[in-house]
Amino acid sequence: MNRRFFALLAVALLFLMLVSFAWVANRSIRWVTSLPDRIEIRFEDDAVTAVITECIRASLTQPDTEMQTQSLHALLRGVEENPELADWLQAECGSELETLRNSTDVGVASMASMLMSKENK
Repeated sequence: MNRRFFALLAVALLFLMLVSFAWVANRSIRWVTSLPDRIEIRFEDDAVTAVITECIRASLTQPDTEMQTQSLHALLRGVEENPELADWLQAECGSELETLRNSTDVGVASMASMLMSKENK
């Protein structure tokens, strides 16, 4: 009788542990999946501008000419679609564009020159 009682008690405890583990796992998953609804991230206009400016500077100062070409091509498309961007680029990234305009890579230099000439309009 004692063996049967302890076996039944062990099964009940195992069942209780399984149910409690399932409950904790369920609550944890619900808590994690609700995080995006509870976390609110806001950027001020100046912070977004600073992040974008630093990303542009970082992409223009890459030592890889292929990356520089891709960045300049994207900026050229942006200036064609939004002409006001040209003045902002001149003010924020003028020295980087001037450096690329004097690049030994002909493609990079010509694209930087095109971008600088669009900016001066």
